Amino acid sequence: MKAPEHLSPLQQLTTEVHNLLAAYWFFKKRSKESVTKNPGGIDALEDMILLQSLTQDIVLRLGKLGDTRRDTLSFMQVVKHIRKHGPVQNIPANIDSKIAQFEKEIEDIKVHHRNSYMAHISKSKPWPFKPSFNLREAIQLAIQICDDLHGEKMEYKISSDWAGIEIDLRMQL
Repeated sequence: MKAPEHLSPLQQLTTEVHNLLAAYWFFKKRSKESVTKNPGGIDALEDMILLQSLTQDIVLRLGKLGDTRRDTLSFMQVVKHIRKHGPVQNIPANIDSKIAQFEKEIEDIKVHHRNSYMAHISKSKPWPFKPSFNLREAIQLAIQICDDLHGEKMEYKISSDWAGIEIDLRMQL
């Protein structure tokens, strides 16, 4: 894979969506296994810490994609870059409304979860945070936006030659 500085802004964003899907796939897999095997003792503690870490990773990745700052790479900034540098014909007419929908979908994640529990220590909000958002819906919307910006349905796979596996992360969502 190319070094990040050699990737276009859209390619960098696509890599972020790929990593988001990989984290979510592992989160779902590990959550299901944790419930199925009903671990106790140290296994339960390890699963709890791992799932909390994966949740934080997913929240941070979703927040990055919907960031509104001008000095960061997000959906909004990539669209601005494409409009300035081309090819503009790849941008669907409804992309701004989809990005606005995505930003609205993740607002609770960004404002409450990330800012109150991950980026800062809240004095006023109790822990644990009970999310009022649907990770899967936000991730699906991120995939749609990325597909729209590419003008085609992107592939998101992870594979390992030594393990003999290939996982289509889009199909696993």
